[in-house]
This record gives sequence, structure tokens and C-alpha cells, in this order.
Amino acid sequence: MFKLVPDQSAWWPVRWPGVSEDGSIIENRIELRFRLLDTDQVIDLQVEGARVDQRVAEIGAAMLSGEAEAATATEIWAEYLGRIVIDWRGVGAANGEPLPFNATNLQRLLKVNGVFGSILRAFDACIAAREETRRGN
Repeated sequence: MFKLVPDQSAWWPVRWPGVSEDGSIIENRIELRFRLLDTDQVIDLQVEGARVDQRVAEIGAAMLSGEAEAATATEIWAEYLGRIVIDWRGVGAANGEPLPFNATNLQRLLKVNGVFGSILRAFDACIAAREETRRGN
């Protein structure tokens, strides 16, 4: 029997390429606990995503024109992802100590090139239940 359960969440892998100190290409991997949104919430998230894209573009334009901007792209992205990301595993400080999940640390993670897009792709794969993505194929 299928059960309608409110407020579901699931752990899902997030992968993105990186470069090590010796110049080797590596795969970075963490796990995020995603809030599993219903169909209406996913549509709302997509609409909000378009607004986020517009705000980030406005920040870029303001920077090019020399105007000061109140928010950074990573602040905007962290606020947006706060709707779907509720925890993480495998994120550590430079000394190897695990970092707790919070808005400040999420913003720090989002400063890493490629992470924001990889999180969005992982969330999409999670809510679509794409097993091949989960396994990393």
C-alpha cells in the first residue's frame, strides 16, 4: 500500500568535479538531506529559481557598473537552497573536522565553483527517483 506521508526527506549524493593541488581532476562528493517537495511546491521552487537567476544577474550588472550591491550570489543561493536542503554529511573544515549544517556554512560551500548547479541537479534527480544518478553512473 502506498502511504501519503507529510514532510518527507531523503539523503542524496551530490557530485562535482574539482582539481587537486597536484593538478589531478577529482570528483568531490557529499550527501545532502533534501526536503521532498510535492508537485505544487516544486513548481513554486522553479518560479522562485527564475527570480534567483534574475537577482544574481542584477548583482553581476551592479558589479560591472561599480555600484555596491547589498547581497552576494552565494547569499541569495543559500537562502533559496534553504527551502530544500536540511542537512549534510561529508562536509568538513580544512583540518578535517566535520562542519555542522547551517546557513553560514552552506554559503561557504556555495562559494566552491560548480556546487550550486550540482546541488540543483542532485535535487532534480532525487525527486525524480533517478537510481542511475544515485549510484553515480
